[in-house]
Amino acid sequence: MAQSCERPAVILTGFGPFGDHKTNDSWTSVCQVAQGDRGKELEERLNVRLIIQEMPVSYEFTDVTVPQLWTEHCPLFVLHVGIHKDDLFRIETQSRRTNYDLDDVNGCKPTDFQCKAGQCDVLATTLNVEKLLQDVKTYVAERKTDVDIILSDDPGNYLCGYTYYTSLCADAGRALFLHIPPPSSAVPVSSKADVVEAVLVHSLQQVRTACAAQAGVASAV
Repeated sequence: MAQSCERPAVILTGFGPFGDHKTNDSWTSVCQVAQGDRGKELEERLNVRLIIQEMPVSYEFTDVTVPQLWTEHCPLFVLHVGIHKDDLFRIETQSRRTNYDLDDVNGCKPTDFQCKAGQCDVLATTLNVEKLLQDVKTYVAERKTDVDIILSDDPGNYLCGYTYYTSLCADAGRALFLHIPPPSSAVPVSSKADVVEAVLVHSLQQVRTACAAQAGVASAV
């Protein structure tokens, strides 16, 4: 029987509607990046399978679906995308386990306002976020995408932070969260998609470098 040569999975998620946001640009941007000709070209260039998931703004859905995505697909990398309140793009560096005291779209809150996953109060990605920020800025500048991108250590106490913490529990070296401007922003969806792609490309580059280094250490033992 021939061995499988299936490409590694990379997962991108965006959120569904909530509150006044009848259209959520996080999901729209993910679709622009991962679907159609652009998605096919990106899969070929990165040698990956792109898997996308729309996330209802629901704690219960997150509790079930995020661990399930990690278990079923064994992804090389997971990028979660959500919207923020201003025109800045934020690469989130960490998330916390507690203080999720806001109702989701179903009017529910987590028990004790805590994420079901993990034990640590705060978890941070182990990606080199300073380098990532510079690489992403260069990538989008080369495409003449004029946006402001910063690092942030506060993804909030709603589904963005909750989802990120759940993924960091699965693997802090393969998960990241990106906040993009809301639909009301002057930043076009095309620019939002460019930043999503840039973060994906350069995060994946770091993950593969780390995997290669670990493989080298293992072979030397």
